[in-house]
Amino acid sequence: MSTQDSQQRILENFIIIWLDPNTSESDVYSQNIISQLRCVSNWIETFVDPNRCIDYLTNIENEKAFIIVSDNFSQQLVPLILDIPELFALYVFCRENQIHDRWIKDHHKVKGVFSQMELLCNVLKRDMQQADLNLVSISFASETSSIDINNLDQSFMYSQLLKEILLKMEYNETAKTEFVEFCLIQQVENESAISIIDEFEQKYDQPSPIW
Repeated sequence: MSTQDSQQRILENFIIIWLDPNTSESDVYSQNIISQLRCVSNWIETFVDPNRCIDYLTNIENEKAFIIVSDNFSQQLVPLILDIPELFALYVFCRENQIHDRWIKDHHKVKGVFSQMELLCNVLKRDMQQADLNLVSISFASETSSIDINNLDQSFMYSQLLKEILLKMEYNETAKTEFVEFCLIQQVENESAISIIDEFEQKYDQPSPIW
């Protein structure tokens, strides 16, 4: 992985992996799918070969993978990867809704069979947000062992950590410029996110209750 790729992954705890024999960089349909996925996460890896996908998955070290697999590979691939610790969740995407979901009900990591990418992305976003909250809870618990974590709401812990970070930050024009540059690196291929970053850069100095 290049230095630029590494910089783009600093904020990412999760990877979206899309395995589909029909995906192609030059295919408009595939690019539309990738654009929808980028609204969920900026770290997306695509594969057409299941063996390469498995190799990549087993080499992941510090992240959790959310895999979208086409129905062409689903029954072949699922039994081979479900026990891999780095696999957090798996979603079967069937373009023509020809697959039956009875065979996946015994696999807790398989979240369902989807024929609409928009619906799949909504479920994926929800699952990633929950997984992110779980990671924050673990981090918060390790630093506040004297508190009964079981009695604290996850959103409360998340807000406390965010508040602590914001209070320690120093704000000036240089900090704003560095922040914008950093965000642009993170979202280099995400057009919707870049639009928000540009708006922030242009309007941040204007009176506003929140950014």
